[in-house]
Amino acid sequence: MAAKFLHFYNAADDALTLPASALVSMDQTTDTNIRLAFSDDGGTSNTVDLTIVAGSEKQVMKGISEAIAFSKDQFVVVADDVNSIYIDSNISNVAAVATANLGGVEHITVSDDYDFSSNVFARNATILVNIAMADGKFIRLPEATTSNGGLSIKVLFGIAPADNCHVGFVTTNIIGGVIATGDADQGAIGTGTTATQISAVGTANKRVTFDVDGSAADGSGMPGSQITFHYTGVANQVICEGTVIGDVNSITAANFFNTTAVNA
Repeated sequence: MAAKFLHFYNAADDALTLPASALVSMDQTTDTNIRLAFSDDGGTSNTVDLTIVAGSEKQVMKGISEAIAFSKDQFVVVADDVNSIYIDSNISNVAAVATANLGGVEHITVSDDYDFSSNVFARNATILVNIAMADGKFIRLPEATTSNGGLSIKVLFGIAPADNCHVGFVTTNIIGGVIATGDADQGAIGTGTTATQISAVGTANKRVTFDVDGSAADGSGMPGSQITFHYTGVANQVICEGTVIGDVNSITAANFFNTTAVNA
């Protein structure tokens, strides 16, 4: 039997076709969302989220399954938002498409604003910053939802930002803390200082700011600085942990967490 392929057309210049044989699960993540997960080299690497009519999940899953099993077409259009073609009338659109990259690493090599809020990461990810981010540039991460619980995203600086670089969210609150280490005289024995900063429940902190050579209250972002956000399945809440390194003495990192939206 000839191989079959499933086609998803999210928007102009944004299409994805995957072998039907790679489909490993169809998971109802909310009342109006189904996530199709596809394997790649033995792991779940690609996902497609479909928006459906509430209560129609069984019918939609059945329709996709029957098309794979019985359709005479090798190229099966599951959802095409551009041409309004759907395998089942209860599908209204492709909500999100996530294709895994090498090792779950996103490389940032151009100083710019990055908005990952619409990404549905198929696996835990590391965002590696390999450019000196200009002042005020931001990295927006996916907002925490009830359906992306279990995801962890690490932001790791390989090159220090030129000035303030913001990482975080628009609606999601950050809970947790970081350990900060600072030393303007690297290599001098006994001159380094450390501090801890906590983002407590109720503080409504939305972003963190990396500023390698600001005041003692700033001072973070030297190569090796990293913060990891853990998604727990609670909407608009993530837990963070990290180690941040600054080129300042007597570091406090008191300005690291703040309540401003990451893209403001």
